[in-house]
Amino acid sequence: MPTILITGANKGLGFGFVKRYAEDGWRVLASCRNIKSAEELLELSKKYDIEIDSLDVLDHNSIEKYSKKLSKVKIDILLNNAGIQGLLPQNFGNTNYEDWEKVFATNVMSVMKMCEAFVMHVKNSNKKLIVNISSGTSSIQQKLSISPPFTADKGELYLYRSSKTALNMISRCMAWELKDKQISVIMLGPGWVRTSLGGSKAKFSIDESINNCVPLINSWSLENSGKFYLYDGSEVPW
Repeated sequence: MPTILITGANKGLGFGFVKRYAEDGWRVLASCRNIKSAEELLELSKKYDIEIDSLDVLDHNSIEKYSKKLSKVKIDILLNNAGIQGLLPQNFGNTNYEDWEKVFATNVMSVMKMCEAFVMHVKNSNKKLIVNISSGTSSIQQKLSISPPFTADKGELYLYRSSKTALNMISRCMAWELKDKQISVIMLGPGWVRTSLGGSKAKFSIDESINNCVPLINSWSLENSGKFYLYDGSEVPW
């Protein structure tokens, strides 16, 4: 039975990934900050092979302890899903630098720490895949004008966009460094999804995004490493 570890598993896309992989017969290691409030996740774990653990990705000691707890577990897919958008609006002249640090710590540094802590768990598995959830908004090449869908209440999303662009770069660097271990590191943009982050006007439901993303993830191998894909399989020129 293959195993997947998913961070930010209690809601939104994280919960969607947990549900889908559990239904598909995978062993799912689901982590989130507050287990007591993860009612849907706890209920789902009664039906499927889901192991829930408390993990605050901002606490690197917590990540190390979680890694040691799972030291004998082979993790086929490490899915770094946990992420935040940051306080809104994010427009020029209205930058919350303290919040920016929190966004970077969550979206970039915690992912790096998860990868470092679980690299051997992944190496010892069959699939040997790390997937880091990015965003189409991170693309520098595609940022050619102001963004009408966001500007009314969100601004240009400086904090969020910059953190995901940074995530892309650390993922690309990891892809080259881990290639000799036969580990693939791939970035995934799940699309504009109706979650607490994406908002109610987003294009896709959680299920629609998950149904797009999971077959892609399952098809990836070392030849895809270092690349950034959208939910439809297209490669993003980031």
